[in-house]
Amino acid sequence: MKKEFLDTSNSLSLLTKHIALLFGYAMVYLGLYALSKNFFTHQGWSTWYMPNGFRLAMLLILPWRYWSTIFVTEFFCQRSITLYYGNVPAEFWYSFLRGMATRTLCALPVIWIKHHFQTAALHKLKFGLMLLAATFAFSIVSATDLVLLSKFYQNIPAERKLEVWLSFVTGGCIGILLVCPLLLAVYQLTTQKVFQAIHSKLWLHSALLAASGIVAYVVFQSEPASLYLLASLSLIPALYESFRHGWLGAVFSLTLINLFLGLSLYGSSGTLTMQQIQVLVLLINITTLLFGAAVSEQHELTAELRAKNTALTELANRNLKLAEKFSTLQENERKHLSNELHDELGQTVTALKMEAMALSRSKDQQMFKDNLPRLTKAVDHIYEAVYRLMNQLRPRLLEELGLVNALTTGQLPSMLKNANIHYITDISPLVLQLPQELQTTLFRACQEGITNVVKHSNASTCKLQINVIEDNAELLLTDNGTIKATAQSGKFGLQGIKDRVMAYGGTFRFMSGSEGTSISVRLPLTLKPD
Repeated sequence: MKKEFLDTSNSLSLLTKHIALLFGYAMVYLGLYALSKNFFTHQGWSTWYMPNGFRLAMLLILPWRYWSTIFVTEFFCQRSITLYYGNVPAEFWYSFLRGMATRTLCALPVIWIKHHFQTAALHKLKFGLMLLAATFAFSIVSATDLVLLSKFYQNIPAERKLEVWLSFVTGGCIGILLVCPLLLAVYQLTTQKVFQAIHSKLWLHSALLAASGIVAYVVFQSEPASLYLLASLSLIPALYESFRHGWLGAVFSLTLINLFLGLSLYGSSGTLTMQQIQVLVLLINITTLLFGAAVSEQHELTAELRAKNTALTELANRNLKLAEKFSTLQENERKHLSNELHDELGQTVTALKMEAMALSRSKDQQMFKDNLPRLTKAVDHIYEAVYRLMNQLRPRLLEELGLVNALTTGQLPSMLKNANIHYITDISPLVLQLPQELQTTLFRACQEGITNVVKHSNASTCKLQINVIEDNAELLLTDNGTIKATAQSGKFGLQGIKDRVMAYGGTFRFMSGSEGTSISVRLPLTLKPD
C-alpha cells in the first residue's frame, strides 16, 4: 500500500487517471442515485441504495491510490444532491469530516477482503462470505450515520427509528447486491479471461430464464398479487443455474431475476409491497451467491483431487518401474558378483590348491622355499579381490571414516590428485546425522560422479558441495570439463544413481555444457525408500 502511494513516476498519467475516475465515478454514482429514488421502501426515507454497491465494487477493483478520489467524489456528489433539492447542507468541514469518517469505517472490511484476496474471487465461498460481511457493514454504518447524525432524518418519529434503521440496513444491502456482484463478475471475467469457460448451455439457460422472466412479468401485470409467488419461484432456476455453472450461473440468473423484480417494482416506491418483498429479495441474492460460490469451489476441489489422483497413479506406475529396475539391478549385481568370484577368486584358489598339493607331495625343502613367494602373492591377490568385492557391496570407508572423511580423504581424492584435478569440498557436518541409507546414496553419487570426472572429462577443477537445508539433503558436484559423460558410464551408472534417488522421492539432474558438467541430487529427509 505504501509503495503505491509513494510512487510518483509517470505523475501526469496518474493525474489523468484520477481526473477520469472523478468524472466517470460521479456520473455513475449520480445515475444510480437517481435510479434508487424509484425504489423507496419508506417514502422520503429508506430506499434500495445502489450507489453503495458501486462504491464497494470500485474499492475492491481499484488500487488503494484511487480510494481518496472515490471518497472525495462521493462527498461532493452528495453535497450537490443536497443543494439540488433546495436543502441547506451542514457546515462544510463538519460534513466533510463526518463523511470521511463514515467512509473510512466502510473501507475497513474492504481492506480485510483485499488482504486475503488480491482480486475478485466470486468462485470462492470465503470471498462470498466476506463480501456479504462487507455489505452488511456498509449498510449498518450508513444507516446509523443517517438515522443518528443526519439532520435530514431528524423528523423520523422516535417510535419508528428502529423500524426505519432496519429498513435502511435491508435496503442498503439490497442496493449493494443489485450492483456489486454484477460489476465484480464482469471484472473477473475480463481480467481473468474466463469467457471461454462459460459453457454454451449457460447462454441457452440464460435465454430461457429471460423468456421465463418476460412471461412472469406479463403474469405480474395481470395479477399484481402474484409477485411474492413469482419471486419465490425464481429461486428454483437460480439454484439450478448455480448448481450447473457455479458462480457464473449464480450471477447470470441473479442479474435476470433482479431485472425482473426491478421492472416489476418500478414506480411502487413507498408501498407496503416494497417493504414486504425486500427481505425475500435479500434472501434470494444471498442464497444464490453463496450456493454458486460453494459449487464453484467444490468443482475446483474435484479437479484438484482428479489431478492428484492422476499424479498418484503416475507415481505408482513409476514406483512399479523402479521396483522392476531394482530387481533387474539386483540380478545384475548378483551376476556380476558371481563372475567376479569365479574370475578373480576361482582361478586363484584353484591354483593355490594345486600348489599346496604339489608341495605336500614334495620333500624338497628348496622347492618349498622357491614356491612360498608365489603362494604369498596368491593369498594377497585373494585378499585384495575380497576387499574390493566387499567395498562394492558396502563402502567400508563410510564405516571406518564417516561420510565427510570418506569424501575428503582416501580413494576418491587420490583419483582426482593422480589425474591432476584440483579438488574442492564444502560439506556440512550435519550430513553425519543423516540415516545410513541416505549417506550411502550420497557416497555412491559422489563415487560415480568423480569417476566420470576422471575418466570422461579433461577438467582441471572439481567441486563438491553437500548441504542439509530444511528437510532436504542437497548434493552438487561440478567440474570445468568440456567432454560429456555418458549416463551409463562406470560400474554404478548415473541411471542407477538416478533410480536410487527417485526411490527416496528425491530429484536428480545431470547437466553438461561448454562451461562444465554438474550432478545435482536432492533427497528429502522425511521419506523412506519405496
